Formats: sequence, structure tokens, C-alpha cells
Amino acid sequence: MTTIEEKILPSLKEADALPFLFVGSGFTKRYLGLPTWENLIDHIADLTYGNKFQLAATKNEANKLYDKSRNYNAYMTYLTDLVSNDLDKVWYTNSRFADSRQKFGQLATDEQVPPLKIEIAKYIKSFDPSHILNDRQDEFSALKNGCKLIPETTFKRGYNE
Repeated sequence: MTTIEEKILPSLKEADALPFLFVGSGFTKRYLGLPTWENLIDHIADLTYGNKFQLAATKNEANKLYDKSRNYNAYMTYLTDLVSNDLDKVWYTNSRFADSRQKFGQLATDEQVPPLKIEIAKYIKSFDPSHILNDRQDEFSALKNGCKLIPETTFKRGYNE
């Protein structure tokens, strides 16, 4: 019987570049308890619209172009663009975002960081790290001990502005 190492090692030895290990959003959801892409956009939409009906209307608009069940990434990319555009219209002037503008306004004006990225970063930072890995510590330790990796490159699939 051939082991995984015996199958993979020859290819790795012949390769001109280091291999990539793709770690998707499921990793951060499973081990860190962070939201999915869709949950992030739902949160940002709630901040933007202040009601579930406008979010539903925006999702319906996205679903007219991209069937969520058949083309999830295109649907989510378009939905994210719609929500981001609507957030841009209110973020710079609405009192709901006064605290964000005070803390991060220079990023938005001088470095053109979109309000969407600012609000997502704030939301992710609000998660309490004390619970991280509590219920999956053994699993994470096995993963951690099973592979010694040095991150060389990061990339994102999906929405990237």
C-alpha cells in the first residue's frame, strides 16, 4: 500500500516553488468562532439599513442576477458590492457611524480604505478570544503538531476589493 507521503513527496521534490496549504473560512469559523462571509455581510447590512426588510430586498436583487444555490460566490460577491455601495452612501454622514469616523476616518479619507473593510474589522475585533479553541483544543493541537508550516503567502478567494 502506498502512503500519502510516498505519493506526494516526489511531486514536492520536483516543484520549483513551495506548496500551498489552502485554509478557507471554515477554519476560522470552526476554530475561532468567527462568522462566515454571509454572516459578516448580514451584520454589515444590519448596520447599513437598520432593518431586515431592506436586507431582504438587497438579497432579492442579488438573487435576480445570481442564483445563490447554483453560483454562491458570484451571488455573495454581488451582494457584498450592493451592501458596500449602500454603506458608502451613509457611512460618511450618518450619526450611526460617528464613532467609526472618529476612530478610522483618516483611513477612509487618506488611505481610501472602504467603510466595508473598516466595519468588518471592527466586528471581528469585537469577538472575545478567550473562548478560542476551548471545545476543540485536542483537535487543534493534533493539527498544529501534525504539520510544521511557515506561512509564505496568503490570498483570499471570493470578495476582495
